[in-house]
Amino acid sequence: MEAAVFRMVLKRGGYRSFRNSVQQAKKHHVLAGHDWSDLLAATRRECIRSCGRGIGPARQTGVLDLVELHGLQLGADPLSPGGPLNPGDAAVLGCFFGCREIEQSLALRRSLRVDAARKTLRWHLPASKTDPKALGRTRTWACTCEGSGTIPCAFCAWVRHDALLVEMFGARAEEPDFPAF
Repeated sequence: MEAAVFRMVLKRGGYRSFRNSVQQAKKHHVLAGHDWSDLLAATRRECIRSCGRGIGPARQTGVLDLVELHGLQLGADPLSPGGPLNPGDAAVLGCFFGCREIEQSLALRRSLRVDAARKTLRWHLPASKTDPKALGRTRTWACTCEGSGTIPCAFCAWVRHDALLVEMFGARAEEPDFPAF
């Protein structure tokens, strides 16, 4: 009876990761010295199938209109106390390079390098989800706006942002561990 109630609660709550939860329950059950019986294994399979039945695809996040974001011209001031400087360009850079907030907040200025002759920006990311050895990955974007500034462009966003960092912080911006954002 408890399995049926548990299953019902999870399904009504829209819980999608029952397989992970039951795997943890099994691990703790076995580590506590109990046997994992055929009955428990059959119940586990039934619950996993039941919880996955009829739930449909995962909810997707909303669309971020990068062109609209670029058009806001947010300026250099943070949107909230302690927030990143130059939030519009910071957001454009995060979108182009596929960075989550935590990756961007920990980025160092020295990790982003401009090749002015080629009009490219390289960002060395110290680790990623697809980098289990944490060797790092380098991603590169070339100028997409041809210097017009009319469309989002990672290269031009970084050039503006980096100039702002130098203007605001002077020689401190050259320190090895100076944050990018």
